[in-house]
Amino acid sequence: MTYTISCYPKNHAYHETFFEVIRFIKKHNDHYRFLTIHWSRFEWMFARDCMKDETLDQIIIFRNEDNEISGILTFEDDPGTWFAIYDQNPELKALMVDYFDTHFEGDLIIPHDPFITTLLEQKGYEKMDWMDPISWFSIKDFELPKPGGYQIRSLEEDYRLEEIHHALWLGFNHGPEITYTKQELEDRKSMTSSPHFKKKYTFAAHHDTHYVAYAGIWFIEGSKTALIEPVATVPDHRRKGLAQACIYHAINEVKKDGAEAIFVGSNTKFYQDIGFKLYDASYRYTKKKNG
Repeated sequence: MTYTISCYPKNHAYHETFFEVIRFIKKHNDHYRFLTIHWSRFEWMFARDCMKDETLDQIIIFRNEDNEISGILTFEDDPGTWFAIYDQNPELKALMVDYFDTHFEGDLIIPHDPFITTLLEQKGYEKMDWMDPISWFSIKDFELPKPGGYQIRSLEEDYRLEEIHHALWLGFNHGPEITYTKQELEDRKSMTSSPHFKKKYTFAAHHDTHYVAYAGIWFIEGSKTALIEPVATVPDHRRKGLAQACIYHAINEVKKDGAEAIFVGSNTKFYQDIGFKLYDASYRYTKKKNG
């Protein structure tokens, strides 16, 4: 098999190459592979406008003889650490490792793969004491929580950029002082209007006029897997079951539309307590330091 290598275009618009990458990753996700770099994680990076045009050519695409994507080296937010996603072909794996070692200085994240691990070790890489976990929702039947004093609504029912900003700014501990600049609200609009974002899969807990908890799920109808991202609760409203309520409502909606498995990129106690179990993990390899 002969492969051609190309760089991702220096254009973070939603063009055909973007959709090719999404379809390629989703193909693997539907076979429960490479779930730690779920297709939605790639789209979420573009939706948050974290992928800058000047660095996009450091996403590398490997195409087979039919001009179909067979492998990708991609980073998250900024180059320095890359994820490898690939078809199961030894020649392709060797080519990708050679390219990475020759062209990049940084770390490579891969799933458990003895073949690639051996190739990396031969080139002087070692496994770090770090893993990127993925957990799956293990509860088949569940009731939708109804926290007293709060209403749980989807963004399809109530969509306000100022309140999305309120919940995420405070929920991710950016500080008590919130500004609502035009650019900040445009950023929230971008986050919630990417090609596969669905308002009906994102829920917020309402208290008075504010969103005080927020949880979304990414899912494409006709596929098998869904991923939760992001989840946040305003500090004054934590430990009241609000995040769980938003997550359960979102899970209920994607299951109605055919999702077979719901995942989250975490294995914290919070997720364990609400029904998630560790499913898999990816591992980081770094070049050994001389001396």
